[in-house]
Parts: sequence; structure tokens; C-alpha cells
Amino acid sequence: MITLPITFQKIKNGSAVRSVAKVCELFALYLDKKPHEKEKYKTNIKQIIETGFDWMLSEHKIAIKVYTMQTLFLFGKDHFWIYQELKIILKNNLHKESVGYCNRALKILDKINTLKS
Repeated sequence: MITLPITFQKIKNGSAVRSVAKVCELFALYLDKKPHEKEKYKTNIKQIIETGFDWMLSEHKIAIKVYTMQTLFLFGKDHFWIYQELKIILKNNLHKESVGYCNRALKILDKINTLKS
């Protein structure tokens, strides 16, 4: 069983946050392929979702936000409210962020709209 330290939200160093964001994305990808294991990690998933929204709304580098938007998208398959919040954040930031952010955001928005159909 994977357990995340309770304080991982308190990490402030950009390189460390980027690494944690990538690990969270890989964890979400793992659980997406093994949905029967999600129940074991409910607390961790909740923690990642909360921290992910904090990272999306704060002044972090693009890589952190890109990893996080993918993570939130994957967890949104089970927590549909995430899509509503994520769409608002992505649409509001499209005009202020880099091309890389915009490209990934548009892909995520397209995936969300495809799932809703």
C-alpha cells in the first residue's frame, strides 16, 4: 500500500513540488488502471485532490500545473464535481498562461466534454 506523508502539501521548494506533482500523476494513472484499489486510498486521493486545487490556483511553474490538471482529470472520473471546478480554473487561466499550459488545458477540457457526452 502506498501512503503519502500528511505534510506533502506543505512542500514549498519548486523542484520538490514538481516531483510530488509527478508522483501524484503517476499514482492517479496507476489507480485509473486498477480501479478496484481506489477504496484503499480514499484518504490519499482526497488529500491529492485538495492539494491539486491549491497548486492550480497558486503561483507555481507550468509543469506542476500540467501534472496536476492531468491528476485531477483522472480523479474526476470518480468525483464528477472535480470537472466543474477544473473547467472553471482552466478556462480562466487560458489567456494568462504559456502555450504549453494552454495546449494541455484544451486537451483536458476536450476530454471532459467527451466524457459528458
